[in-house]
Amino acid sequence: MALSFWEQRWLDKADIVVIGGGLVGLQTATELKNKFPHRKIWVIESSVLGDAASVRNAGFACFGSAGEILDDAERMGLDDALSLYGIQYRDWETDRKSTRLNSSHLKLSRMPSSA
Repeated sequence: MALSFWEQRWLDKADIVVIGGGLVGLQTATELKNKFPHRKIWVIESSVLGDAASVRNAGFACFGSAGEILDDAERMGLDDALSLYGIQYRDWETDRKSTRLNSSHLKLSRMPSSA
């Protein structure tokens, strides 16, 4: 795909461009910024950040429904089920803390729609 003159001028200002502002795209941009703090990391998203699969069915973190938890307790035993959920909670907390963004870390901008 050929880029227009204006697209080339705009993209020349970024060192790394991440396509997609969902959980995976933002986490990728965060990790890149941590690894390369002096690089300009841009995230391109066609909608509101995190508005697609991240909030629907592909990128969310949860522990399951009450029914799933009770099934696990019955199948594994209460102690093993609680241990499993403890591990999942610690992992979730680690992920949550590592993905916090602030304005000094990443600059998030929305491009005007071409439609």
